[in-house]
Amino acid sequence: MLTTAQQNQQDLEQLKAVLEEKSSKLEQATAELAKLSAAAATVTSLQENTASLTNELKTGKETIAALEKKVADLQAEIKTLKAEQEQRLKQIMDSDKDGVSDALDSCPETMAGAVVDEKGCERDRDKDGVIDRLDLCPDSSKGATVNSLGCADDNAAIILKGVSFKSGTANLTQSARESLIAIAAILKKSAPDQQFEIAGYTDSIGDPALNKQVSEQRAKAVRVFLIKQGIPANLLIPKGYGFENPIADNSTREGRAKNRRVELHKIMP
Repeated sequence: MLTTAQQNQQDLEQLKAVLEEKSSKLEQATAELAKLSAAAATVTSLQENTASLTNELKTGKETIAALEKKVADLQAEIKTLKAEQEQRLKQIMDSDKDGVSDALDSCPETMAGAVVDEKGCERDRDKDGVIDRLDLCPDSSKGATVNSLGCADDNAAIILKGVSFKSGTANLTQSARESLIAIAAILKKSAPDQQFEIAGYTDSIGDPALNKQVSEQRAKAVRVFLIKQGIPANLLIPKGYGFENPIADNSTREGRAKNRRVELHKIMP
């Protein structure tokens, strides 16, 4: 049986062992606490940095939005200014030189020297869709359906207006030459492969045989001139009719002038 002193010594050693165990656990817990405190500090720092970055990001987005709006506003202003500049330029410019400013010109590519209306478009007196410059039948009835030459009837005779000759001869006048230049341009553009009879006519004054001869010479003169303007020779057949087929009264001076004419007759294949 242990003495009191021995028992006390044994109890002291047991307490010492427990104390050492507890001290070891305390050191471990303290170390863990230190680690956790460090981690918590890191997290807190990261949270603070995240909050700061979030605020910076928000500020950056607001700045970008403000700049984007400014850019959009400036682009809209530039667009408006360019439109105004373009309109002002149109008001003073006349690109096709027809006397109608671009701002009011519905036909901005009219050829130089063309006669135009107030809208800048070449005139079409008979409203058949073929402008006068290209219309060999400029007096078609309103609403008529016409061919590429502006004529309502493919078989109708086309009177070559403005084609006249020096009295008693087959010599073309200067105005006739100018008219034929325009007519050749129309034929090349609107009927490049069409064959025509060139029919010459006179009034009823004078010898019938001589009149027929003169009318044929005039038809040939027109043919020669048109060929020089680029119309293929095989498309033009001249023929003189003298005073046949009058279109006006030969008893009047005005009627005889109308009868002295040259016509184109389409030759159907």
